[in-house]
Amino acid sequence: MKRDPQELRHDTLASGVIDLLILRVVADGESYGYAIAQTLDVHGLNNVSEATVYTSVKRMEKHELLTSRRALADNGRARRYYAITDLGRDEIRKRLATWDSLAKVVTSVFADGDGT
Repeated sequence: MKRDPQELRHDTLASGVIDLLILRVVADGESYGYAIAQTLDVHGLNNVSEATVYTSVKRMEKHELLTSRRALADNGRARRYYAITDLGRDEIRKRLATWDSLAKVVTSVFADGDGT
């Protein structure tokens, strides 16, 4: 089944925002997938699954925005911890600039109309 181009654009925008938020969470210190998802949940983004987080961190690790290491958690199970790289910090700055520009455009468009 073919996906609607509008749906694809929405998914791309959502993915970019989720990546930015994950980078920001990990910028505060090394973390693992479940904890990242929980942090996003606490801030109101409660529809992001662990699978989405893992997909994003793997993609960002491939692009060298994050690094990872395996370590034992307190419960003795292996866990993968993610840390931000300098490239990842640069990416946050770039994406925030893009986000600010987009927010200004959206605000401008809505200020000019009646919203319907």
